Amino acid sequence: MKIGIDARTLSVRGGPRTYVDNLIRTLPKIDEKNEYIVFYNKKEFLTKYVKVKGVIVKPDNISFQIIWDQILLPISLKKEKVDLVHNTKSSTSIINPCYSVVTIHDIIPIIYKQTEKFTNYLYWNLQIPLAAKHANKIITISESAKKDIVNYFKIRDDKISVIYNGVSEKFRIIESKKELDQIKIRYLLPDKFILYVGTLQPRKNLPLLIKSYAKLVADKKITHKLLIVGREGWKYSAIFDLIKELHLEKDIIITGYIQDDDLPSIFNLADLFVYPSIYEGFGLPPLEAMACGIPVITSNTSSLPEVVGNAAIMINPYDVDSLTKAMFEALTNEGLRKDMIKKGLERSKLFSWEKTARETLKVYEETMK
Repeated sequence: MKIGIDARTLSVRGGPRTYVDNLIRTLPKIDEKNEYIVFYNKKEFLTKYVKVKGVIVKPDNISFQIIWDQILLPISLKKEKVDLVHNTKSSTSIINPCYSVVTIHDIIPIIYKQTEKFTNYLYWNLQIPLAAKHANKIITISESAKKDIVNYFKIRDDKISVIYNGVSEKFRIIESKKELDQIKIRYLLPDKFILYVGTLQPRKNLPLLIKSYAKLVADKKITHKLLIVGREGWKYSAIFDLIKELHLEKDIIITGYIQDDDLPSIFNLADLFVYPSIYEGFGLPPLEAMACGIPVITSNTSSLPEVVGNAAIMINPYDVDSLTKAMFEALTNEGLRKDMIKKGLERSKLFSWEKTARETLKVYEETMK
């Protein structure tokens, strides 16, 4: 069987890129029966992966994604005689020349349209419903996301498979002080800090974190800095404005985007990881932090409770005082910290990209029956 994988999301930082990157790396390792053909939108990816055939679908200068979805990719699939295509970007063609499986990571752009650019909302409001309707099978990454898809699009429950994301093996406890010191020097990191990793955008709820941190410093006399790691997204300027308003310029460090290979060390150097997102289709960073032996605080909404289980402190993402109290406890209660670290390490071991790939391959096989 020839299996095609739409790999456009490699061009965009975030969870969907991590997802498709690990599928392309892992599927050929566990499956020697089928041939994998990966469809890229940039030539730089052609030599990145082994055991797959790479195909460029469109030149870099075509940015209109619907052309890829509805015209260019179907033409390439037919030319390559693909038997099944896995669309990994929550979109698919109305008319596919083969069987199709689509991963709908979440429907955030539809149910939280106020947190998205208007152009993104228009695109996804068209593409996600089409994908849900026309794909032969749907994969999503949490029970929470599945429930949303079923409710919003009236899709049959048995058409959707929930397959959790994995945690890369590079996220681990790092014993080498030299390795950690190199990263600390490279990014001029403070000795003690609370960490957030993710895009700077409204849905990630950073204003709540900043306000809670301000109370933590002022009321609880905590001396940790707050390190915010991530690229600037939509409406990010409000975050910088709030930091200035609260006079926290010396206490909050915003690094911008950091190379993926440096993230495990940064997790290891942190004393606490906080992820107060309003909504997540899955939410990888809390698990990555747990795998590095760091206590985690996250929201009690959307998929996050099913992902972290009982291994994290969960808070109301609209309650400043609740987060302040949770951060203080996680930083000062040594017994609680040890318990959270132990549970977090155990929890993170339940998620692997090999498991994700095996369950995905099973969906391919069921689709072709």
